[in-house]
Amino acid sequence: MNGIDLTISELVALQHSLQCSIKHTKSIATPLSGTKRSNIKGRGVDFDEVREYQAGDDIRSIDWRVSARTQKIYTKVYKEEKERPILLGVDLSFSMYFASQKALKSIIAAHFATLISWMSFKNKDRVGAVVFTDDKHLETRPQGGKQGVQKLIKTLHLMHQNIKLKQTSQKKENLTKMLQRLQKISLPGSLVMIISDFQNFNQKAQDLCHLIARRNDLVFVFIYDQLEKNAPKANHYLISDGDKNSVLDTRITTNKKNYESQFFNRFKKIEHFAKSIRSPFLSIKTTDNLVDKITTNFAKL
Repeated sequence: MNGIDLTISELVALQHSLQCSIKHTKSIATPLSGTKRSNIKGRGVDFDEVREYQAGDDIRSIDWRVSARTQKIYTKVYKEEKERPILLGVDLSFSMYFASQKALKSIIAAHFATLISWMSFKNKDRVGAVVFTDDKHLETRPQGGKQGVQKLIKTLHLMHQNIKLKQTSQKKENLTKMLQRLQKISLPGSLVMIISDFQNFNQKAQDLCHLIARRNDLVFVFIYDQLEKNAPKANHYLISDGDKNSVLDTRITTNKKNYESQFFNRFKKIEHFAKSIRSPFLSIKTTDNLVDKITTNFAKL
Protein backbone atom coordinates (compact mmCIF):
# COMPACT_ATOMS: atom_id res chain seq x y z
CA MET A 1 0.00 0.00 0.00
CA ASN A 2 1.45 3.36 -0.99
CA GLY A 3 -1.37 5.29 0.68
CA ILE A 4 -2.52 7.03 -2.50
CA ASP A 5 -3.44 4.37 -5.05
CA LEU A 6 -5.95 1.62 -4.28
CA THR A 7 -5.29 -1.78 -5.83
CA ILE A 8 -7.42 -4.91 -6.04
CA SER A 9 -4.50 -7.07 -4.92
CA GLU A 10 -4.08 -5.21 -1.63
CA LEU A 11 -7.79 -5.49 -0.88
CA VAL A 12 -7.79 -9.22 -1.65
CA ALA A 13 -4.72 -9.69 0.58
CA LEU A 14 -6.59 -8.22 3.55
CA GLN A 15 -8.39 -11.56 3.82
CA HIS A 16 -5.28 -13.09 5.37
CA SER A 17 -4.69 -10.29 7.87
CA LEU A 18 -7.94 -10.83 9.67
CA GLN A 19 -7.77 -14.19 11.43
CA CYS A 20 -10.63 -13.78 13.87
CA SER A 21 -14.22 -14.79 14.44
CA ILE A 22 -17.21 -12.56 15.02
CA LYS A 23 -18.06 -11.80 18.59
CA HIS A 24 -21.82 -12.18 18.81
CA THR A 25 -23.06 -9.88 21.54
CA LYS A 26 -25.63 -7.10 21.71
CA SER A 27 -22.99 -4.38 21.81
CA ILE A 28 -20.90 -2.68 19.16
CA ALA A 29 -19.98 -6.16 18.03
CA THR A 30 -23.63 -7.20 17.88
CA PRO A 31 -24.56 -6.58 14.27
CA LEU A 32 -22.14 -9.06 12.75
CA SER A 33 -24.14 -12.17 13.42
CA GLY A 34 -24.00 -14.59 10.51
CA THR A 35 -25.46 -18.03 11.11
CA LYS A 36 -25.13 -17.77 14.86
CA ARG A 37 -28.02 -17.47 17.27
CA SER A 38 -29.55 -14.01 17.37
CA ASN A 39 -30.31 -12.08 20.55
CA ILE A 40 -33.37 -10.65 18.83
CA LYS A 41 -36.40 -12.40 20.26
CA GLY A 42 -39.26 -13.49 18.04
CA ARG A 43 -40.60 -16.57 16.27
CA GLY A 44 -37.66 -18.77 15.44
CA VAL A 45 -36.12 -22.18 15.86
CA ASP A 46 -35.09 -22.49 19.49
CA PHE A 47 -37.45 -22.11 22.44
CA ASP A 48 -36.16 -19.57 24.97
CA GLU A 49 -38.69 -18.87 27.71
CA VAL A 50 -42.31 -18.37 28.71
CA ARG A 51 -43.41 -14.97 29.96
CA GLU A 52 -46.63 -13.03 30.47
CA TYR A 53 -48.32 -11.89 27.30
CA GLN A 54 -47.53 -8.30 26.28
CA ALA A 55 -49.39 -6.07 23.85
CA GLY A 56 -48.09 -6.73 20.34
CA ASP A 57 -47.05 -10.34 20.97
CA ASP A 58 -48.02 -12.87 18.31
CA ILE A 59 -51.15 -14.67 19.54
CA ARG A 60 -49.90 -17.81 17.81
CA SER A 61 -47.17 -18.00 20.46
CA ILE A 62 -49.57 -18.13 23.41
CA ASP A 63 -48.85 -21.08 25.68
CA TRP A 64 -52.38 -22.23 26.42
CA ARG A 65 -51.34 -24.88 28.95
CA VAL A 66 -49.44 -22.45 31.13
CA SER A 67 -52.16 -19.82 30.67
CA ALA A 68 -54.87 -22.25 31.78
CA ARG A 69 -52.85 -23.34 34.80
CA THR A 70 -52.00 -19.82 35.99
CA GLN A 71 -55.18 -18.08 34.86
CA LYS A 72 -52.99 -15.49 33.13
CA ILE A 73 -52.04 -15.31 29.48
CA TYR A 74 -48.47 -16.46 28.84
CA THR A 75 -46.57 -16.53 25.56
CA LYS A 76 -43.63 -18.54 24.29
CA VAL A 77 -40.50 -16.64 23.30
CA TYR A 78 -38.00 -18.03 20.82
CA LYS A 79 -34.46 -17.21 19.81
CA GLU A 80 -33.96 -16.98 16.10
CA GLU A 81 -31.28 -18.34 13.88
CA LYS A 82 -30.70 -15.27 11.79
CA GLU A 83 -28.51 -14.34 8.84
CA ARG A 84 -28.04 -10.61 8.91
CA PRO A 85 -27.36 -8.62 5.73
CA ILE A 86 -24.52 -6.12 6.09
CA LEU A 87 -24.76 -2.91 4.09
CA LEU A 88 -21.78 -0.54 4.01
CA GLY A 89 -22.07 3.11 3.07
CA VAL A 90 -18.59 4.14 1.90
CA ASP A 91 -17.86 7.83 1.37
CA LEU A 92 -15.22 8.46 -1.32
CA SER A 93 -16.11 12.10 -1.90
CA PHE A 94 -13.52 14.88 -2.31
CA SER A 95 -12.91 15.54 1.39
CA MET A 96 -11.86 11.91 1.86
CA TYR A 97 -8.87 12.40 -0.47
CA PHE A 98 -6.70 13.90 2.23
CA ALA A 99 -3.80 12.65 4.31
CA SER A 100 -0.76 13.89 6.19
CA GLN A 101 0.39 10.43 7.32
CA LYS A 102 0.27 6.84 6.08
CA ALA A 103 -2.73 6.92 3.69
CA LEU A 104 -5.59 8.95 2.31
CA LYS A 105 -8.79 8.81 4.31
CA SER A 106 -10.41 7.26 1.24
CA ILE A 107 -7.85 4.42 1.27
CA ILE A 108 -8.49 3.79 4.97
CA ALA A 109 -12.25 3.75 4.35
CA ALA A 110 -11.84 1.24 1.50
CA HIS A 111 -9.58 -0.99 3.58
CA PHE A 112 -11.93 -0.88 6.55
CA ALA A 113 -14.94 -1.75 4.35
CA THR A 114 -13.03 -4.63 2.80
CA LEU A 115 -11.94 -6.03 6.16
CA ILE A 116 -15.56 -5.97 7.34
CA SER A 117 -16.61 -7.74 4.14
CA TRP A 118 -13.97 -10.46 4.61
CA MET A 119 -15.17 -10.86 8.16
CA SER A 120 -18.74 -11.25 6.92
CA PHE A 121 -17.57 -13.88 4.43
CA LYS A 122 -15.91 -15.93 7.15
CA ASN A 123 -19.13 -15.81 9.15
CA LYS A 124 -21.41 -16.55 6.22
CA ASP A 125 -23.12 -13.17 6.21
CA ARG A 126 -24.24 -11.36 3.09
CA VAL A 127 -22.49 -8.06 2.38
CA GLY A 128 -23.27 -5.18 0.04
CA ALA A 129 -22.40 -1.52 -0.28
CA VAL A 130 -23.34 1.92 -1.49
CA VAL A 131 -20.16 3.73 -2.59
CA PHE A 132 -20.33 7.47 -3.31
CA THR A 133 -17.99 9.95 -4.98
CA ASP A 134 -18.71 13.59 -5.83
CA ASP A 135 -20.29 12.84 -9.17
CA LYS A 136 -21.75 9.32 -9.00
CA HIS A 137 -22.42 6.25 -6.91
CA LEU A 138 -22.45 2.48 -7.35
CA GLU A 139 -24.39 -0.12 -5.39
CA THR A 140 -23.86 -3.80 -4.70
CA ARG A 141 -26.78 -5.57 -3.07
CA PRO A 142 -25.97 -7.85 -0.12
CA GLN A 143 -24.65 -11.18 -1.38
CA GLY A 144 -23.05 -14.14 0.35
CA GLY A 145 -19.87 -16.03 -0.40
CA LYS A 146 -16.75 -14.68 -2.04
CA GLN A 147 -18.90 -13.16 -4.79
CA GLY A 148 -20.22 -10.57 -2.37
CA VAL A 149 -16.72 -9.58 -1.26
CA GLN A 150 -15.37 -9.58 -4.81
CA LYS A 151 -18.13 -7.28 -6.03
CA LEU A 152 -17.44 -4.89 -3.17
CA ILE A 153 -13.70 -4.88 -3.90
CA LYS A 154 -14.24 -4.21 -7.60
CA THR A 155 -16.67 -1.41 -6.81
CA LEU A 156 -14.29 0.26 -4.35
CA HIS A 157 -11.39 0.00 -6.79
CA LEU A 158 -13.42 1.33 -9.72
CA MET A 159 -14.81 4.29 -7.80
CA HIS A 160 -11.42 5.18 -6.35
CA GLN A 161 -9.75 4.98 -9.77
CA ASN A 162 -12.39 7.09 -11.48
CA ILE A 163 -12.46 9.93 -8.98
CA LYS A 164 -11.98 13.21 -10.76
CA LEU A 165 -9.70 15.14 -8.49
CA LYS A 166 -9.71 18.04 -10.93
CA GLN A 167 -13.41 18.40 -10.27
CA THR A 168 -13.05 20.20 -6.99
CA SER A 169 -16.51 21.61 -6.40
CA GLN A 170 -17.80 19.79 -3.36
CA LYS A 171 -21.43 18.74 -3.55
CA LYS A 172 -22.76 19.24 -0.06
CA GLU A 173 -25.57 16.72 -0.47
CA ASN A 174 -23.34 13.72 -1.16
CA LEU A 175 -23.65 12.25 2.33
CA THR A 176 -27.38 12.88 2.33
CA LYS A 177 -27.79 11.10 -1.00
CA MET A 178 -25.81 8.14 0.24
CA LEU A 179 -28.04 7.91 3.31
CA GLN A 180 -31.13 8.11 1.11
CA ARG A 181 -29.94 5.10 -0.87
CA LEU A 182 -29.03 3.17 2.30
CA GLN A 183 -32.44 3.89 3.77
CA LYS A 184 -34.19 2.81 0.59
CA ILE A 185 -32.40 -0.49 -0.09
CA SER A 186 -31.66 -1.76 3.43
CA LEU A 187 -33.80 -4.70 4.52
CA PRO A 188 -35.25 -4.55 8.05
CA GLY A 189 -32.84 -6.05 10.58
CA SER A 190 -29.72 -5.27 8.55
CA LEU A 191 -26.48 -3.91 9.86
CA VAL A 192 -25.89 -0.55 8.17
CA MET A 193 -22.42 0.91 8.63
CA ILE A 194 -21.58 4.46 7.53
CA ILE A 195 -17.86 4.96 6.80
CA SER A 196 -17.12 8.66 6.28
CA ASP A 197 -15.51 11.81 7.62
CA PHE A 198 -19.07 13.18 8.00
CA GLN A 199 -18.52 16.50 6.31
CA ASN A 200 -21.83 18.34 5.90
CA PHE A 201 -23.73 16.13 8.31
CA ASN A 202 -26.81 18.33 8.17
CA GLN A 203 -30.31 18.01 9.60
CA LYS A 204 -31.56 16.07 6.59
CA ALA A 205 -28.76 13.54 7.06
CA GLN A 206 -29.66 13.20 10.74
CA ASP A 207 -33.33 12.61 9.88
CA LEU A 208 -32.33 9.84 7.47
CA CYS A 209 -30.14 8.23 10.12
CA HIS A 210 -33.14 8.21 12.45
CA LEU A 211 -35.14 6.35 9.80
CA ILE A 212 -32.35 3.85 9.15
CA ALA A 213 -31.78 3.19 12.87
CA ARG A 214 -35.49 2.67 13.43
CA ARG A 215 -35.44 -0.70 11.64
CA ASN A 216 -31.71 -1.56 11.45
CA ASP A 217 -28.57 -1.60 13.55
CA LEU A 218 -26.65 1.52 12.53
CA VAL A 219 -22.93 2.01 13.15
CA PHE A 220 -20.99 5.24 12.61
CA VAL A 221 -17.34 4.91 11.54
CA PHE A 222 -15.61 8.30 11.63
CA ILE A 223 -12.40 8.50 9.57
CA TYR A 224 -9.99 11.36 10.23
CA ASP A 225 -6.41 12.49 9.80
CA GLN A 226 -4.31 13.79 12.68
CA LEU A 227 -3.70 17.06 10.83
CA GLU A 228 -7.44 17.72 10.90
CA LYS A 229 -7.49 17.35 14.67
CA ASN A 230 -4.31 19.27 15.51
CA ALA A 231 -3.22 22.38 13.67
CA PRO A 232 0.24 22.30 12.04
CA LYS A 233 3.16 23.92 13.82
CA ALA A 234 3.35 27.70 13.95
CA ASN A 235 3.73 29.03 10.40
CA HIS A 236 1.55 30.24 7.54
CA TYR A 237 0.08 27.70 5.10
CA LEU A 238 -1.80 27.83 1.84
CA ILE A 239 -4.97 25.75 2.24
CA SER A 240 -7.87 24.89 -0.04
CA ASP A 241 -11.28 23.22 0.24
CA GLY A 242 -11.24 22.38 -3.46
CA ASP A 243 -13.00 25.57 -4.47
CA LYS A 244 -11.34 28.40 -2.61
CA ASN A 245 -7.77 29.03 -1.50
CA SER A 246 -6.80 30.85 1.66
CA VAL A 247 -3.92 31.19 4.09
CA LEU A 248 -3.84 29.62 7.54
CA ASP A 249 -1.47 31.39 9.94
CA THR A 250 -1.03 29.17 12.98
CA ARG A 251 1.37 31.63 14.55
CA ILE A 252 -1.78 33.43 15.66
CA THR A 253 -3.25 31.61 18.66
CA THR A 254 -6.84 32.45 17.72
CA ASN A 255 -6.41 30.92 14.26
CA LYS A 256 -4.97 27.75 15.74
CA LYS A 257 -7.84 27.41 18.21
CA ASN A 258 -10.46 28.08 15.54
CA TYR A 259 -8.89 25.49 13.26
CA GLU A 260 -8.92 22.80 15.93
CA SER A 261 -12.38 23.68 17.21
CA GLN A 262 -13.88 23.04 13.76
CA PHE A 263 -12.76 19.43 13.91
CA PHE A 264 -13.66 19.02 17.57
CA ASN A 265 -17.19 20.33 17.01
CA ARG A 266 -17.75 18.04 14.01
CA PHE A 267 -16.40 15.03 15.87
CA LYS A 268 -18.53 15.66 18.95
CA LYS A 269 -21.60 16.37 16.86
CA ILE A 270 -21.46 12.92 15.27
CA GLU A 271 -20.50 11.19 18.51
CA HIS A 272 -23.35 12.78 20.45
CA PHE A 273 -25.84 12.15 17.68
CA ALA A 274 -24.88 8.47 17.51
CA LYS A 275 -25.33 8.22 21.27
CA SER A 276 -28.72 9.92 21.06
CA ILE A 277 -30.05 7.20 18.74
CA ARG A 278 -28.19 4.44 20.61
CA SER A 279 -25.89 3.64 17.74
CA PRO A 280 -22.23 2.61 18.13
CA PHE A 281 -19.64 5.23 17.20
CA LEU A 282 -16.12 4.24 16.18
CA SER A 283 -13.40 6.77 15.34
CA ILE A 284 -10.45 5.74 13.17
CA LYS A 285 -7.32 7.78 12.58
CA THR A 286 -5.48 7.19 9.31
CA THR A 287 -2.48 5.81 11.23
CA ASP A 288 -4.51 3.31 13.28
CA ASN A 289 -4.09 -0.41 12.83
CA LEU A 290 -7.42 -1.39 11.26
CA VAL A 291 -7.21 -5.06 12.18
CA ASP A 292 -6.66 -4.13 15.83
CA LYS A 293 -9.57 -1.70 15.67
CA ILE A 294 -11.89 -4.31 14.22
CA THR A 295 -10.84 -7.18 16.47
CA THR A 296 -11.16 -4.93 19.53
CA ASN A 297 -14.55 -3.51 18.66
CA PHE A 298 -16.21 -6.17 16.54
CA ALA A 299 -14.64 -9.54 17.20
CA LYS A 300 -12.63 -11.73 19.51
CA LEU A 301 -9.56 -13.75 18.55
